[in-house]
Amino acid sequence: MWRYAVVYTYGGVYADVDTDCLRPISSWLRPDCELLVGLENDEHFCQWTFAAAPRSRYLKAVLAAIVETFEQHGGIDTGNQHFVHKHSGPGVFTQGLSRAFAEYLGLPGHTINWNAREWFDHFNQTEGFAQGICIEDETFFGSINARNNYASQQKLKGWTSWTQAAAEITSRN
Repeated sequence: MWRYAVVYTYGGVYADVDTDCLRPISSWLRPDCELLVGLENDEHFCQWTFAAAPRSRYLKAVLAAIVETFEQHGGIDTGNQHFVHKHSGPGVFTQGLSRAFAEYLGLPGHTINWNAREWFDHFNQTEGFAQGICIEDETFFGSINARNNYASQQKLKGWTSWTQAAAEITSRN
């Protein structure tokens, strides 16, 4: 939630610590984008690198979706192997953005269930960029401008998986 709250408050670019910037940000950050996101895959928007203007209505919707998910589940279910994905990762990020896109663009209610690829296709066929929404394909952040090394999954540089670290901390308590 921290990443979304900081970028919502101040605006700017967020990238995970294990992300390499492959080209200068000034070469791909566009001033006409209130929100710049890429596809992580067909289902989800990439949230390990994104950019937004201060007080972006789209990030506000992501923050609201995180709070709603927390309240619906009475907290965070750390017993669920995918709790980060659901509570603060690409699952809730995509959910919040989908709701915001549908609401702010006045689209039918069923569009809140669209996956990231459906939104990408919609904006490529319409004037989504006129609304300040810039959605790029997987290569934009996946290999052209930035690359996530997924260090916690690959155990690069001696890093460990966050699920392993969480299990170790829980077992100590």
